[in-house]
Amino acid sequence: MPRNATFTVNEPGLRALHNSGSMSRAVVSAAEQGLARARNAAPRRTGAFAAGFEVVPATVTGGRRNRPRAGALIINEAPYAAYVRKSKAAKSFMSQIVPHVTAVGRGR
Repeated sequence: MPRNATFTVNEPGLRALHNSGSMSRAVVSAAEQGLARARNAAPRRTGAFAAGFEVVPATVTGGRRNRPRAGALIINEAPYAAYVRKSKAAKSFMSQIVPHVTAVGRGR
């Protein structure tokens, strides 16, 4: 006869995991894979935009309880990055980057 299994979330333990050094390293590693993809896909004239990407460890909010957790941001501080992001080339560029970062973040 099958037995019913139950699972109870250990909230403090899960919170500790989400904010651990190991989790931070894992999400930074995933972001670095996205960074490589961003640099490869970036529109180029001078190469400054592609070279301007960097990964920054960060605390982000998310999950089922919308709590702070380890995260990472891919940023670009080139002076014209905001304009590139709004250009026609950006649509193609972002369509290549976002699915990759999302997939890496889900362990694919």
